[in-house]
Amino acid sequence: MIEKKCLNCGKLFLVRPSRVDIAKFCSTACKGEYSKKHSGSIRICPVCKREFYAKGNPHGRGLYCSRKCSSYTRRRGRVIICETCGKAVYKSPAFFSKSAHHFCSTKCHNEWQGRDRVRYICKICGNEFSWSASKEQEYPIKYCSMECRNNDPEYIRGLIALNARQLRKKKPNKLELAGRRILEAISVNFEEQVLMYDKFCVDVLLTNYPIIVQWDGDYWHGNPGRFPELDKRQEKRCKLDRSQDAYLLTCGYTVLRFWESDVMKNPNQVTAKIERILDDYNKGAISGIA
Repeated sequence: MIEKKCLNCGKLFLVRPSRVDIAKFCSTACKGEYSKKHSGSIRICPVCKREFYAKGNPHGRGLYCSRKCSSYTRRRGRVIICETCGKAVYKSPAFFSKSAHHFCSTKCHNEWQGRDRVRYICKICGNEFSWSASKEQEYPIKYCSMECRNNDPEYIRGLIALNARQLRKKKPNKLELAGRRILEAISVNFEEQVLMYDKFCVDVLLTNYPIIVQWDGDYWHGNPGRFPELDKRQEKRCKLDRSQDAYLLTCGYTVLRFWESDVMKNPNQVTAKIERILDDYNKGAISGIA
């Protein structure tokens, strides 16, 4: 083996006699570095001042080390100062046509927009939140979210009471009118759309008896005779009906439920059942769901 000196780094290295005339570098890396230095392909980027290698034909390459530096020279915008944090940031010309106020980020933009907002404390969770002052003129601000609003018993009671007033104002549907005629024929005193315990409305309350009458639409309340397989909406309504019935039963009421098809097609059967329940009640106290 013959010892030679690397043409690039000056390090001594050993080569076979057969390669003594052609071996000039101690490694491929040194060969590459030497080629770059002496090929005329090494340039200095005029933007970032970084030295870079123009691979291939050096005259066919641009003057910049990267697309970022090349794009920098074509910028037509200007540097602005964020109105919230004071940070300097470049914005394109299109940005200035959209707004008279300039920000470095969406976060700073939102902070600037909320500068005049009123601070509130959530009635339910106690967290602080902000809201536009103009909203206070529309309705009182009490909750930071819909979830907290829906967890307020006072709000729920008010909402139920409002729904009850709206139900009493609206015109009765065909089912309710048919049920009204049945009760009027029996000559029993009753009230319609009655709010019970600030929780829910019932269709009819017999004023002289602890008896509640519900006119159930076949679809909405899931009549099994017409709808053997209930959809999600019907299942939810049936579950709610059972819950209301259990609550009213605990409160000492008898709940009578009649399907729409029976009220419309067999009013005599409905009348007979109500009269039987009233007779049973007059003979001896009864309660339950019939």
